[in-house]
Amino acid sequence: MPKRTVLGHRVSAESWQHLHDHNEQDSAPIHLQHLSTKERWGAIVGLLGRRVNAAQIDQTAAAMAYYAILSIFPAALIVFNLVSRVASPALGCVQP
Repeated sequence: MPKRTVLGHRVSAESWQHLHDHNEQDSAPIHLQHLSTKERWGAIVGLLGRRVNAAQIDQTAAAMAYYAILSIFPAALIVFNLVSRVASPALGCVQP
């Protein structure tokens, strides 16, 4: 039996079947389905939630914020060292 993966993650046969059934049920685009305004917004929010969960946006954003914060101090050291090397006397800096 071949391995079933969704976005690189192995899934069980039950999860695969549920995902397949769910996609079959919602195969028509939202704007072509005959839905009330409230049902349409519910479908849009549900679709957005499934896409965010599948793409793991929350984990990616947390990792990017973590590494951005960690990179501030080394970047500041580099900027301050470069400025001190190329600072001109017009800025009020005295070069050794």
